[in-house]
Amino acid sequence: GIRATFADLLRVDEYTSFFRVLFAVVALGVVFVSMPYVPRFLPHQGEYYALVLAGTLGMVIMAMADELLTAYISLELLSFSSYILVNAEQVGKRRADAPGPAANDEHDEQPHDRHPGDKPPAALGEDQVQEQHEEHQAQEHELRRE
Repeated sequence: GIRATFADLLRVDEYTSFFRVLFAVVALGVVFVSMPYVPRFLPHQGEYYALVLAGTLGMVIMAMADELLTAYISLELLSFSSYILVNAEQVGKRRADAPGPAANDEHDEQPHDRHPGDKPPAALGEDQVQEQHEEHQAQEHELRRE
């Protein structure tokens, strides 16, 4: 049977129960699949899991929504969680690619001086860093001549 809750803003029936279970199973699957990834690439692990939970809550409330305003608010909860999760992944990628502080001091190369496709200095040997630096200087010299 149909039950309305919270001043007729949410509806609970077989349809919403199916989607609540589906969204919970998908969220658990996402958590289990991402367990090896999260500690390596994301600086704040608890924040990741809280955002997955908030996004799942947004999906569940959207399935239960009985009024347009409730559906809109749940959509906002889901979208904000998704936006932050996407940004957290990008921050994690930037941190994984960033050279260590010793590499910057040793070679006097800033991260913004690297060209696309270059490996960070921390991942290269002494000779490779020198070769890469000479190649970049030659490329810049040719560009200045043109």
